[in-house]
Amino acid sequence: RNPHRLNWAVDPANPANDRLIVNSVGMSTWETIYIVHKGGNYGYAMREGTEVFKPDNTTGPLPAIDAIPVQVGDTPGEARVVPKYPGIQYGHDPKGGDSIGSGFVYYGKAIPALRGKYIFTDLTTGRLWYADYKDMLAADDGKAGTLANIREVNIQWDDPHDSPNA
Repeated sequence: RNPHRLNWAVDPANPANDRLIVNSVGMSTWETIYIVHKGGNYGYAMREGTEVFKPDNTTGPLPAIDAIPVQVGDTPGEARVVPKYPGIQYGHDPKGGDSIGSGFVYYGKAIPALRGKYIFTDLTTGRLWYADYKDMLAADDGKAGTLANIREVNIQWDDPHDSPNA
């Protein structure tokens, strides 16, 4: 997959809580956002989002024993690891999009309703979403089924220079 954008969630109150976030373009089903962990295995090329990625480019449910072989080079090894799963994902469907863009945690003061939210985009649809950053951190629990809720951002703007006022 394509770790399309890397960005930092910088905690202004406690730099020890800073996190690296990756927005990852999916292959055929899911667009995903991960909190990066040193040495983490994110499942490529055996997982897409919270599902198994099959050789025919489709996805399916996770197996009962959720572990993938560690592979360096062309041959999978004997060792297995449980992959890291995204804290956010959205599908390639009318409710989602098909190419995740960038994002950031908003700590500004101009829009209080968005403070502490992770705001992100979809490149091809132009959609804009947010999730509570604290929910993203809670979803980073190692369980595939735990995801932060996302909500679409709707922007309205009144151009003070248009005439008549439209």
